[in-house]
Amino acid sequence: MFTPRCAALILSLSLGLPAAQAATVANVTVPDTVMVEQQSLKLNGAGLRKKVVFDVYVAALYTASPSQDATAIIQSSGPHQVRLVLKRDLDAQTLIDALKDGIHSNLTDPEKQELDPTLKQFEDLMRQVGEAKEGDTVVLNMDAQKVTILFNDKVLGELSHPDLTPALLKIWLGQKPAQESLKKALLGLS
Repeated sequence: MFTPRCAALILSLSLGLPAAQAATVANVTVPDTVMVEQQSLKLNGAGLRKKVVFDVYVAALYTASPSQDATAIIQSSGPHQVRLVLKRDLDAQTLIDALKDGIHSNLTDPEKQELDPTLKQFEDLMRQVGEAKEGDTVVLNMDAQKVTILFNDKVLGELSHPDLTPALLKIWLGQKPAQESLKKALLGLS
């Protein structure tokens, strides 16, 4: 039977584009599309973040138009969504420290200084998470104007700074990503 999904797959293959479809990573299924600010975003890629031998979270990246170019995604005005599904219990500070390390690894000192007040606000919002359990979800809805942080579908808050979205995306897609194999997975390269 010829379905719209078949047509999309045939079209994407003929154009050499990755086919956006639901993915299952480490027993976590992520949707093929999400809505951000009344715009449908497609799954760009999904992968597992590991630390030493532990599974930490499954990350999924959503974009308006799937791309395998990290720089283009980072520089795009969006919207984007990064969805993290925790694979282990974590306290908010551990999650904050990991995100902060990823940001600081990919920014120059002047960029860090410029973003510092906004990152402190980001940390304050993330502290509301408290103790996160395996299966909990952190969602970052991002565009050129703002970042909205959600925890288990509850809005924790919004932050506005023109450099925040690129800084957050660099955690996973920057020159020094949290994990190289996760970067490739989010770009649909693995």
